[in-house]
Formats: sequence, structure tokens, C-alpha cells
Amino acid sequence: MTDATNSPSTGPMLSADGTPLKKSLQIALRRQKLRALALVAPLLLFVLISFIAPIADMLFRSVENEIVSETIPRTVIALEQWDYEDGNAAAPSDDVYAALYVDLSEAEEFKTHTRLGSRLNYETTGMSSLLRKTGRGIGRMDTDEYTKQFEALDPKWEDPAVWVAMMQSPGVAEILPETASAWQSWQRIVANKNDVLAEEQPEDFIYTMLYRDLVAQPASAVAAYSGSGAEMLQTADSAVDGFEAISLREQFLDIDEDWADAQIWGTIKAFSSPYTAGYFLSSVDLQLTPAGVEAQPENQQIYMLLFGRTMFMSMVIMGSAIRSPICFPTCRSGPPTCC
Repeated sequence: MTDATNSPSTGPMLSADGTPLKKSLQIALRRQKLRALALVAPLLLFVLISFIAPIADMLFRSVENEIVSETIPRTVIALEQWDYEDGNAAAPSDDVYAALYVDLSEAEEFKTHTRLGSRLNYETTGMSSLLRKTGRGIGRMDTDEYTKQFEALDPKWEDPAVWVAMMQSPGVAEILPETASAWQSWQRIVANKNDVLAEEQPEDFIYTMLYRDLVAQPASAVAAYSGSGAEMLQTADSAVDGFEAISLREQFLDIDEDWADAQIWGTIKAFSSPYTAGYFLSSVDLQLTPAGVEAQPENQQIYMLLFGRTMFMSMVIMGSAIRSPICFPTCRSGPPTCC
């Protein structure tokens, strides 16, 4: 039996305009679907914008924790080599304090250290006041001794144009990695003030990182550098061993002795990830600590108790609500003993 719409004798059936009937039907169906979608689209967009999007945003906020890694990125990286052992760990090395020094020097300029303190204060009481206090004291550290010693060695070190030319030279980041990293922070600080980089003398944290780099690098690496400021660097490299060294760890402890507390550093490390489960853990009376996931103190365990009470009352109300609809037909069909 042949297909009436496409038989060899008659060919495909055509619509009034000469288009094959099957194709015309497909076009008509497509138009109907598009028309239906157009009718639903406003409501769909309304639901997405007013309902789905806010829920998705709140769910993202419940795990988002980028403020730590964005505010003190160098410190987060430096702490990867430090282990917290149930409060028995010693304070981290001077490398971590050096990283924190540069991070907070920039954060204090942008006033982001206060937001960081507020975030970490949810986890360890006192972090907010500690970071605010450190922000006020970061500019009063004795690291200006490095600045004075470099300038006494060669007055060119206080010339901003010399710094700009040197830090733009190829290969300088390889022999002065910490200085190059700190220089990026200095560029952002100057740009935020709408100043000219070649007219602003670098702050003390730049000279401090320069000292650390020259002490850490072998003389051969500095001697191999031939870019802008090569002679100054080589002279400084020969002289830094005689410079007065400033312990950044002691400088932080002079501001507040809490910087020697492993719990403080453990909190920073525990919440250094861009995403955290800490908020969800709190909802079930748990907490994320430097030592891992632990139960909240007994006097703070309230959510599971409330959840249990809510479930109990829900079951009581549900049982009370469905008792009559179940009992009524049962009593009507038999002896009235169940009511």
C-alpha cells in the first residue's frame, strides 16, 4: 500500500502556495511552539530574575570566601608550608611575616584589612581588633632602617625614576622575586592615589623586600644581571651583609603579641580557600577549625536542638491534622469505638 502523500504516480501533496504539505505542517507547528514560548517567556524571565537568581546568589554566598586569598594572597601561599598541629605548632617562619607585611601594607592603603578582620572574627574572636591594630602600626615599623641604609649606600635608591626603569627591565623579576611582587602592590597603591609612579618614592616595604632578595640570591645571579640599575644592584649585593637586619616577626609582635599565637595563623590558613563549608557546618552545630571539623562548644550548640524541636512539633501537628479525616470514615463504617 503506497503513501498517499508521496506516491510515485501523484508525487508529494502540495499546499495552496505550492509548498509540500509536510513542510507546511512543520512550519505551522514551529510557529505554534514559538508563539507558546513567547507567551510563557515573560513569566519565565520573572521567575528566573526574582526567584531563581536570588536563591543561586545566596547559595554561592554560602560557600564564597575569596576575601582572605584576595586581601593577603602572599600570606596564603607562604602558609602552605606551615602545619598547624592542634595548637602545639610554633608560629610560622619570617617568610610568612614578610609576606604578611607586604599584604597588609597594600591592604591598609585600600582599607580592606578591616573587612578581612570582620570575616575572620566570626571564626576566632579578636581577629578584627588585631588586624585593625596592625593596620595602624604597619607604617610605624622599624623597616625604614632598610630605606635609610640603601639611600646611604647610593642616593640613587631614593629616585623613583631609577626604580621604575629597573623594575621594567627584563629578567629583574627572576633575581628579585619578592621585590617584583611587592612592586606590583606599590603600582596599585600609586594608581589608587592618582599619582605618577615615576614621581613617588617607594615605601619601606619595597626596600625591605629588596634586602631580602639580595640576601637570598647568590652573588653570581646578581652579577649576571645587565639591565637597568645593574651596577647599583651589584654594589648593594656586596654591602647588604653589613646592613642592620630587622626581624619582621619581632616587628609584628611589638604591635601585638597575638601574632605569635598559632591559633591566629591556623585560622588564616583554615579559611584561606576561596570556598568554604564553614557556614554549612555552623548550621549543624559544627565548626571548621585549624585542626579540622569539630563540634561547637556545648553552650553554642543550638541549631540541632531547634531542628529536633521543630521536627517534633511538625509530627504532632501533622498527626493532629490527619486524625479526623482518617477517623471519620472509619467510625462511620463500624462501631463508634475509635472516636
